[in-house]
Amino acid sequence: MKIKTLTLLGLAMLGIGSALSAAAAETLSTSDADFLRKAAVAGMAEVEQSKAAVQLSSNEKIKAFAQMMITDHGKANDELSALAKKNGWTVPAELDSDAQKKVGDVRNAGAQVDTVYARNMVKDHDEAVALFSNAATNVTAPSLRSFAQEKLPTLQQHSKKAKELPGAAK
Repeated sequence: MKIKTLTLLGLAMLGIGSALSAAAAETLSTSDADFLRKAAVAGMAEVEQSKAAVQLSSNEKIKAFAQMMITDHGKANDELSALAKKNGWTVPAELDSDAQKKVGDVRNAGAQVDTVYARNMVKDHDEAVALFSNAATNVTAPSLRSFAQEKLPTLQQHSKKAKELPGAAK
């Protein structure tokens, strides 16, 4: 009898725990959802452009930076996807048309691949720093705001390093 009561009590506690974790999922405002989408696409675009640069560039500085982008942005993309999944949010599965164009520009740059990639990295990281700076103070979903705050220093460092790449200066 005691075992049956304890089993039922345990199952009830599991049910309460599940209901509480479902209720704990954060909801997104329209601007939060916009940040989530932009951050996800920007991260995927960094990885795809960098994969092309690793393949096509012969410059070791470009290749090293590109590999760092693949590693750092790949990890951040995974973290953002896990955060979204945990909260029932949707992140884009593919690049938007602007991001696809940037990737195509790097892939089709020929002898100018280093310059095209470096300039894209400067522009993209300046935009990402602005996006994440705004999100770090204005996003209302606490875990998404924490994500932006945590990633901002890395993006600022990437921006600085991108500006030092060969071909980055206009």
